[in-house]
Amino acid sequence: MILLTIGSDRSLFRESAARERVRAYGRLVAATHIIVFTKRVGFQKKAIGENVYLYPTNSRLRLGYLWGAFFIGRAIVGGLSLQDRRELLISCQDPFESGLVGYLLARFSEAALQLQVHTDFLSPYFAKGDFVNRVRVWLAVWLLPRADCIRVVSQRIKRSLESQLKIEASKITVLPIWSVPLDAAPQIAAKGAFRILVVARLEKEKRIDHALLAFSEFIKRGSVGGLAIVGDGSERRVLEDLARALKVQHLVIFHGWQEDLSRYYADADILLMTSQYEGWGMAAADAIYAGIPVVMTDVGLAGELVRDSENGIVVPVGDIEAMAKALFSIAADPGRFRPRQIHPRESFDEYLARYREALYRCRHV
Repeated sequence: MILLTIGSDRSLFRESAARERVRAYGRLVAATHIIVFTKRVGFQKKAIGENVYLYPTNSRLRLGYLWGAFFIGRAIVGGLSLQDRRELLISCQDPFESGLVGYLLARFSEAALQLQVHTDFLSPYFAKGDFVNRVRVWLAVWLLPRADCIRVVSQRIKRSLESQLKIEASKITVLPIWSVPLDAAPQIAAKGAFRILVVARLEKEKRIDHALLAFSEFIKRGSVGGLAIVGDGSERRVLEDLARALKVQHLVIFHGWQEDLSRYYADADILLMTSQYEGWGMAAADAIYAGIPVVMTDVGLAGELVRDSENGIVVPVGDIEAMAKALFSIAADPGRFRPRQIHPRESFDEYLARYREALYRCRHV
């Protein structure tokens, strides 16, 4: 099989966890060609493995991503033998911009088309107040029924595609992104201190303002603790101002973006996730696998990996009062979720076997 993927993960151009995963995926097929949406900032075509090749679009404008990716893809397909074209699978990171390019390339070749869904675009919060996301929803609704197969990262998304778009279950594979296990040996906290961790991009849909408001209420109720926020984004300054306005700035630390998250999880008593929508929720998954209970909104893996009252507490999206109550109740009864009971997880080899099966099943549907 020849695999042609289209996406926007620029971390592939440096040594990263994503790059290591892609190299491993490359061993499952004869060759992997990866087109990445990039602006003109010096990215170059390069091989990152024996049979894994990166192609930046180097576009001047965002709209140029589509044209650049299409022409690069057409050149790649044109250079394949007739036999290789018959074994070509085009896999797109999303059913939006990259999905449209993949669909057009598949129409001009004998390739099968796999569309991946990593975010819950059918959540009412996804398109709310965002014109670009409304267009993306329209694209996804049109493209997904036309794909040969679909990979989603959670049962939640699978159910929504089946119920709202009437897509057959046989076309959908549930396969979350695999993450490297964290070395998160627990650290001893200061007496009585309750350590809350948030790991997220600091963007509006993550609603870190709700985390700060819930934490402020938690402190007002007489609890003792601190909030560590790991991640960066366009909302950071607004959130720092909010922490000062709530008079909890001395208890909140913004750590910025970090490559290695192990020590932050090791220091945590609980992980807090306040997103409006998620496809999966890697931060929550990492916490559960490390034996750390989770308080999270009803998004992504909630109900699947994070089970309410079993290894965490699931609250309605936007319910700050429920978040504060959940934090307070766990702090008052630290043994409630049997801290540091490690959740079993599959090995990377087992995950690769499922990944390979999803690829080949799509090519031969």
